[in-house]
Amino acid sequence: MAIRFYCQRCGQLLSIASRKAGTYIDCPKCAANQEVPSQEAGDAAISLAMASKVEKKAPDASAKKPEETRKAEDDFPEAVITAPPLHVAPYADKEIHVPAGDDYIVLPRRTIYLQGLLFVIVAILSLGMGILIGRGVGAGSSNTDDSAEAAPVLLEGHLTFQSSNGPPRPDHNAAIIVLPELVDVENAQSAPRIPCPGLRSLDPPPSEDYGSLRRIRELGGCYARADEEGNFSLVLPDRGRYHLLLISRGGVRAEDSKVDESDLDTIAHFFRRPIYLIGGQKYRLTLEKFEDRAQIEYNFE
Repeated sequence: MAIRFYCQRCGQLLSIASRKAGTYIDCPKCAANQEVPSQEAGDAAISLAMASKVEKKAPDASAKKPEETRKAEDDFPEAVITAPPLHVAPYADKEIHVPAGDDYIVLPRRTIYLQGLLFVIVAILSLGMGILIGRGVGAGSSNTDDSAEAAPVLLEGHLTFQSSNGPPRPDHNAAIIVLPELVDVENAQSAPRIPCPGLRSLDPPPSEDYGSLRRIRELGGCYARADEEGNFSLVLPDRGRYHLLLISRGGVRAEDSKVDESDLDTIAHFFRRPIYLIGGQKYRLTLEKFEDRAQIEYNFE
């Protein structure tokens, strides 16, 4: 059963669990700290406050003092008033329930409504900003991240070499090797290298299930040989930047011509004995970016 009593400062009618009798609480209205009376004392104080509202009887003619000058103790015995309110507010009958816990916050209803409205506005704004940011990131990814729209790329070409006494001739059996751009050099250094035999332009064309060809495809690259007309065609698995290595079959380097050291370093990240792969043939190593169907025309002069 709840204990009902008046606040000793503001006169607000309060209600709290009976187990809190004898403890101290703060009034939710005026924050006055006070002791919770017992059930009997609280009921008595309420009864006295209610009785004060009833119109008092006319004074006895034999009374020596007027009614308006009587002392409070003549009408209300001190024995039953343990915590009389200083005054009773006009709205004191509107009971406020005090939570049984020691920590509580009382807010006006208008403040709660405003906080709820503010929360809804913030949620809507956050959702809108999230959508806009998401669209911006998506748009930026389409321009900077090629993997967002992965698509195969058809690479075609025509290779020739310059003979010593005549016009350019088709470079039949020239080797075309395409490998993705080397980005992570440290991991590339620890990865196993691809054997070169069977891949050189002077070697017979390897079969499709040749081990070195499988390794090239696993790395995301391609391999092809030029036909009798010097033409070749291959399909890259995705758009992006690739190392394009062309090794001539008919074009031979001069005896005093050396392979560029930086080219050897790049090839060495993929193949064993890169100088053996090139041999004495003319070659061309470039870094290309393929976005769509590409056409390669090159003459090994």
